[in-house]
Amino acid sequence: MTDIAGTSQHIVVVESAFDVRVLRDIVGDEPALLLEIVAYFDTVATGMRAGLLRAAADADAGGAAMLAHSLKSSARSVGALPLGVLCAELEEHGEAGRSDMVAPLVGDVVDAIDAALAAMRCWRGAQAPAAGQMTGYGS
Repeated sequence: MTDIAGTSQHIVVVESAFDVRVLRDIVGDEPALLLEIVAYFDTVATGMRAGLLRAAADADAGGAAMLAHSLKSSARSVGALPLGVLCAELEEHGEAGRSDMVAPLVGDVVDAIDAALAAMRCWRGAQAPAAGQMTGYGS
């Protein structure tokens, strides 16, 4: 969409994928620490994204459940709450051996990872000048 209303709606969707207030409540309001944690999550989630896609391609319900479990708590802690919800759902279906649900749910989780990382990268870009040079994590 190119109209202002469409743009505003897109921004709302991206922002709802990541709420930095959740992370601030856990670790405090130290900008450099927040940036470091979010950058590290970017690196970890990017790797797990690739693993989830492999698990879906292999119809590996157990592997998808294990990755979803690992990502679930981290996502919730950094403020990627929609991602955490989807990871919990994928974990539940994967542990139940529901291979038929793995691929569609992995697609949803991957979309949520992409949305959360896009929002985090946008937030990091806006914060980086104020916080100084970032650490070596992430992209």
